[in-house]
Formats: sequence, structure tokens, C-alpha cells
Amino acid sequence: MTLAEAIYRRSQKLPEEAAREVLDFIDFLGQRYGVGDVATNSAAYDEWFKAQVRRALDDPRPGVPNAQVREHFAQRRNTLREQAENVECN
Repeated sequence: MTLAEAIYRRSQKLPEEAAREVLDFIDFLGQRYGVGDVATNSAAYDEWFKAQVRRALDDPRPGVPNAQVREHFAQRRNTLREQAENVECN
């Protein structure tokens, strides 16, 4: 069995949404390595992006306040800066 066949067989066992994520990731890798049709990748990305926006708009969970998000990521940035300062450069 080839690698492509193994990927195909495993993807058939996944739920539809998970299989779409796999396809999106394959498209992402194609863009990263410059493989495949740019127009097809662009169209696939547009479709994926629109689906993500639809999912976010339809999400019944309450939103997260902007101030809370900003604080969370400020803390993450500070932690990463501190870690970077403590790394020895060779």
C-alpha cells in the first residue's frame, strides 16, 4: 500500500468535519512546500475560511470579552520574553 492509499483509507474512517480538517492541512502543507495549483489552494482556503467564520457565528457559547483576551495574550507574551531572555545563545 502506498502512503497516499494509507492516508485515504484512514481519512475514510474519520467524521466528515475531521476529514475536512485533514484536507485543509494537506492544502496548508501544499502551500508551504509550493506544491499544487495556487488557484485551487486559494479557492480551498476561501472555502475553509468562510466555513470557519460560519462556525464561529453559529457557536452558541458566550463570547470572551476583549479585555480578557488581551490580558491573556499579554501574559503569554511576557512569559515567552522571559523564557527567551533566559536562553543561552551559542
